[in-house]
Amino acid sequence: MFVLLNGQVEVQKSWQGKSYQISYLMANDCFGEMAIIDHCTRSASVLAQDTCEAIEFNVECFNQVYQQDLKQYTLLQMNLG
Repeated sequence: MFVLLNGQVEVQKSWQGKSYQISYLMANDCFGEMAIIDHCTRSASVLAQDTCEAIEFNVECFNQVYQQDLKQYTLLQMNLG
């Protein structure tokens, strides 16, 4: 999962071999959260529209929160959902 600190990205979805623009994301928006929630492959692609900076939260980060603070982990999962 990524939280966009600055810049803008375009969210695209492919259908029948063609890419379609779904939306744009800007600073403070997140993407890639579905991989953490349902552990499935991505359902859309993100393409940077300019120089971007983002924070990455991988599964290991969430597992550490789970081991250290179950209540905080539960709140994170509920908010992502």
